[in-house]
Amino acid sequence: MTQPTITTKLVRNGVPLALGAVVPVADDGTAVELTLPAGLELQAANLTVQVPDDSDPIALHSGATLIASTGAWSPASDLTWLTLDWGARRALVKLTVTLKAGAPATFLRLRVADAGPWLLATPAAIVPVTSLSASVQLPGLAASRLMIEPVTKPASPNSPEDYVPSASTITAVTLTGARRPPALTVSLAPATVVHHEAALLPPGASFNLREPLLAALRKQLPGRAGGTAQIVLRSPAAAELRKLSLTLSVRRSVTLWQSAGPELTLAVKPGVDATATAELTAHPLRFAVQLRPELRPELPPAVPSAPAQVSYAHRCGPDSMLAQAFRFASGGAMVGVDLWLAARTTAVRGELKILADERGAPGDAPLASVPVELADPGAGILGAYTWRSFDLPEAVMLASDATVWVALELAEGELLWALAQTPPGPVGPLLRRERAESWVPRDMTFGTGPSKPWAITRPRLRNDGPALPLQLQLQRSGVVMQVVADADGWVRLDAAGLAPLAVGPVDAPLTLVVRSPSEGRVILRDLLIELPVQSSSWSFTNPP
Repeated sequence: MTQPTITTKLVRNGVPLALGAVVPVADDGTAVELTLPAGLELQAANLTVQVPDDSDPIALHSGATLIASTGAWSPASDLTWLTLDWGARRALVKLTVTLKAGAPATFLRLRVADAGPWLLATPAAIVPVTSLSASVQLPGLAASRLMIEPVTKPASPNSPEDYVPSASTITAVTLTGARRPPALTVSLAPATVVHHEAALLPPGASFNLREPLLAALRKQLPGRAGGTAQIVLRSPAAAELRKLSLTLSVRRSVTLWQSAGPELTLAVKPGVDATATAELTAHPLRFAVQLRPELRPELPPAVPSAPAQVSYAHRCGPDSMLAQAFRFASGGAMVGVDLWLAARTTAVRGELKILADERGAPGDAPLASVPVELADPGAGILGAYTWRSFDLPEAVMLASDATVWVALELAEGELLWALAQTPPGPVGPLLRRERAESWVPRDMTFGTGPSKPWAITRPRLRNDGPALPLQLQLQRSGVVMQVVADADGWVRLDAAGLAPLAVGPVDAPLTLVVRSPSEGRVILRDLLIELPVQSSSWSFTNPP
């Protein structure tokens, strides 16, 4: 049995992404697309996300717009402020500013902004200038704009706002930003938000999404239906993830019978095992199936099953009639008869009669009769034996301990009626009549010596009491276990109940054996075999 496989891929705008050292994310969304085959049920999910550290920052100044208090920035003009606008909110890493020789400013005051007003860049609002240069790390700050103001320190400043502007010439500016997302939203397409990380994550930080992600995935991929889902990651600005991985735990379930579907109809006959097989890939932990029998309301046969091989038979034809006696101690209602026959001619025509007993032989007046009309293209001297069933037009009521005869009379063609040694039970004498002469015993010698033979016949008596239960077995790896259906036809077993079958190869199939008390059919519905939970992980980065 081929195991269903979960497939995943990384996509952006519907286009698969090749694995790299990082995963790019932006406001258009990068998605982990997963396809869950039918028959698998999600049990656990974990999405691991890690942002990069700041060892390889982005040069924000390269693409930024620089505006000075005097207009367009010039590295040769004095200014009282200079702004950098790089267009999108981003975590800031480091600022380096160089002043022109002779510049009076001894400090720089820094402000940041997004779409709103300028705010002091606390805790780095005031940066000292040393040897005409200022350099500062900007941890925990994120913005889309930065303002630099050359200032001097007053005698007793109470706040950074007390520092005095001092026009100076800035000759060079370097500003770097993080590749980390300034914010990150994880959702399930199309619009189910699973997690929103509004605060700026520290360099190299990571987080895991478990229960919220599992709940969202189960809602979109319910039960064992399978399907496709997309886990989408969005950042308001182009950013990168150092690590992105997904782990899913699923329970594999078998819901189809081998070479069939979720529902299977078994033709059943008494004495013949009907089987249904399910292919497995692991030892089962739970089994459930509902059986709906649609059977003839008949009692189980009072005679043994037909032998696999027939060594003896009586040739029945227009010149040879055979009658088998039965006596049922409790009487009953005979509704049909089955004979173990093989056709020797392609066409057979005659009559099957149920006759009362008259002084130890079949009477003349039938209690019931059924036409015999068989067409068997495969008939011949080596024709195959099979049960031929004959339903009586009306039930024949049998008195307790009374003898009744089943007689076969042919007008055309020939049949072989299988013979065996007389079994215990209701089987009586066997008589034959040749060319309309008197009835005489049908004697013969078996391998063990002379014996009274039995023409293999299965009288069918009506069941006027409660329906009889099916006999059920589960078989696997040579182990046979009896099971019982409840009043609603369900067979349910948990892991403890299935423990005797958890032996041998893990991929050994499981077979349900049905033995019926009478002929008909049994419908198997809603098969469910649960297998152990299995986990799989996928990484969507491939670090160098």
